[in-house]
Amino acid sequence: MAAPAYAGSPHPPKRSGDYGLFVTASAEGDRMGDIDTTSVLADYTAADTPEGSFRNGSTWVEPDKNWDDATGRPISPTPPYHNGEGSYTPAGNAGGNAGSYAAMTGFWFSSPTKTPGTGTNYTGTATLKPGAVFSSRITIETMPGNPTQYAQNKTVKVTGNYTQPLTDETNSYNPYMVKSQAAGTLALKPGTERTYVNDQGRNVWEGIVTFTTTTAQSTTAKKPFTQVKILPYLGSYFDTTYSWTITSWVDSATITYSTGATSTVLSNQALKTTSFVNK
Repeated sequence: MAAPAYAGSPHPPKRSGDYGLFVTASAEGDRMGDIDTTSVLADYTAADTPEGSFRNGSTWVEPDKNWDDATGRPISPTPPYHNGEGSYTPAGNAGGNAGSYAAMTGFWFSSPTKTPGTGTNYTGTATLKPGAVFSSRITIETMPGNPTQYAQNKTVKVTGNYTQPLTDETNSYNPYMVKSQAAGTLALKPGTERTYVNDQGRNVWEGIVTFTTTTAQSTTAKKPFTQVKILPYLGSYFDTTYSWTITSWVDSATITYSTGATSTVLSNQALKTTSFVNK
């Protein structure tokens, strides 16, 4: 008599890689919004290795300077102060000194690993497909009594800085990362820009800036991480403001893996982070 046939147990899904989103709002001198890559990077030093960058399943470095997360206020009212939120690129996101964090907003991902959240056991490669879309809502709140056209004037600066193509940047500082930037286009999203007076009588400008990648970004066997800067640091500052808020999210992104692990698909703000500074 033949032995009864049983369906075999399904194989457990292969694990995919690590990824994260980070946002840093900042104030430098009389300006808010930028990170001066020549003077403050040492304050944001990352761990030397991917393994050292993780704690409790997420990258632990939070590049705060002169900022108290508990109160949501600067420790000292005199800038500079910086509020970093989210998951930062393991071992630094480059663009400046070795092991530092230069971009204020970005997305990173890794090669596949059997032990996510540990910074270890990376194998094979991962590729972010072109056409990934990332968004950032920028809110600028002016000091009471500033002219009503102040925030409107900022529109000129924002549209000038955030309507431009960006090129690939090959990383030369983080030894575990292939690139620090993907080629793509920044654009102020039509219909999202508005200026209004809030209930404190402060003038507010806000708008959504999108970044769409135009090339694929991949990791390598020796360098298991790569990164996309969602907002570049250059030119993104606004003087004499009261507060500056950035909320960034992933509209759509697909990461595929050479090992056959299940693709990571992010959409509809599945990953979202907010950071702000105020005076």
